Amino acid sequence: MGQTRLASTDRNPDTDEADTLSVPKTDLAVHPFIEQLPPEILAQAFEVYAAEADIAPITLSRVCKYWRDVVSSWPCIWQRISLDESSRSVESLRKQAELWVIRSDPLAFDVEVNIESGNNLLPLLAPFFQHVKRWRTCKIRGKWEEDISIPLLFEGMERFMPHCVNQVEVTVEDDETDESSINPPTTPTLREWGGSLVMHVTVTALPQPHLIAPVPIDTLIFHEITLDLATHPLELLTFLTAFPELQSLNIESWAQETERLENDAPMVFLPQLRVLQLKSTCSTRLILSHLHAPSLKQLYLEHLNVDFRINPETFSESGDSEDEAHDFSQSPWSDHATGMGLRSLIKRCNPPLNLLQMDYADMRTKDFIWCFNRLTSLRVFRIVASDMSDKVIDLLAPYPKKEPADSDGEDVDSKTLRLPQLQELELYNCQRLSGDAVVEALQERVTFSGRKDRHDGFASLNRVVIVGCQDFRHHHGRALGKVLGSRLRTS
Repeated sequence: MGQTRLASTDRNPDTDEADTLSVPKTDLAVHPFIEQLPPEILAQAFEVYAAEADIAPITLSRVCKYWRDVVSSWPCIWQRISLDESSRSVESLRKQAELWVIRSDPLAFDVEVNIESGNNLLPLLAPFFQHVKRWRTCKIRGKWEEDISIPLLFEGMERFMPHCVNQVEVTVEDDETDESSINPPTTPTLREWGGSLVMHVTVTALPQPHLIAPVPIDTLIFHEITLDLATHPLELLTFLTAFPELQSLNIESWAQETERLENDAPMVFLPQLRVLQLKSTCSTRLILSHLHAPSLKQLYLEHLNVDFRINPETFSESGDSEDEAHDFSQSPWSDHATGMGLRSLIKRCNPPLNLLQMDYADMRTKDFIWCFNRLTSLRVFRIVASDMSDKVIDLLAPYPKKEPADSDGEDVDSKTLRLPQLQELELYNCQRLSGDAVVEALQERVTFSGRKDRHDGFASLNRVVIVGCQDFRHHHGRALGKVLGSRLRTS
């Protein structure tokens, strides 16, 4: 045998990324006849080795310059991406994933993840989200096993296969109730849904944003299924900063504000957010006060009413004073929090809301007044089980508006409308409203907006639903039907 040559210490910018993977230098030696092999043959041998060894491309590239050139030039050597949670830090594994994805281009790649819990699954798979067209398989090993074929998920729909993961669903679950350590998750990690590729992960703690950001997805669904493990609202807001391209955000969190956090909580910039749903949370005010969503069009506030205190004394802003209307409420503290959160959102970025749904969510009368005066693009208002009084429904009627003096120097009295673009109004189980007030306000509005001589751009109500409102009786329906006709649905 001829003399051997030790591994070269030459540096190459193309492989500098490998140094961050904390891989020890190899002691392999190269026989002269191996250096004489054509690169095609050498690449085939390296490909076989890479299919068995997790970081084979890095190891091989450290032997000599010739091997390094072959490894960096043949994407087939990088097609197997193996990430073992027990071998290195999550940061190092992410850098490995990013490097392998780049080097394997334009070929398909296979991902293998060895993981003990779901907490690091999102950080490890996020680097592949933008490369679905090349992502061939995903194998998860550890305390549960999954074998997923991405093309098979879209069998028969290859033409419509997405380019990226569109949606991420994060479920927070207590250790004691988490069965993923024994059985496979009831929901697969990756699945096709409506032509989109969706990832679902169950965690006991949210990953830090620097481990995943930025995650280029359209939709994020976050929900907790246990009261024993509630995510701190500050942690939730920090987590949201990793998703700057969100268009739809759904939050169901039991978290309750326990201290003054507005100075510590980050402002979450979501410039493309169109749809926001908040459900079953006591942190409505904090969340809405820290979202910058200038494109928001649909806001769903659901199951926010509670009959216990939510620390209103920790805030002191314009509007925090007592509601001058003194209207009845079964949930005064959450009404306060919801109203002030919505005020903060509107003041900050004035989103062009065209739909507001409040389902077991309410506000004080003063907050309805403040918001109705500013929601100039709202087209649909839907409210369920509200304690709002006749003072709120009266806001929908025309009201006097002072205009500049005419040529004779006298003020001109005219009328205008709040929610000038309102087209759909739905009232369900609003037990504090009187039928007389509803009829009077809506009759006046329909008559006013429907006048043929009007050129103010006010929209006409084309759908009104009044269901389960106890004081709205048959004669009220008949009276309102005279002006609305088939546009009215009652029970």
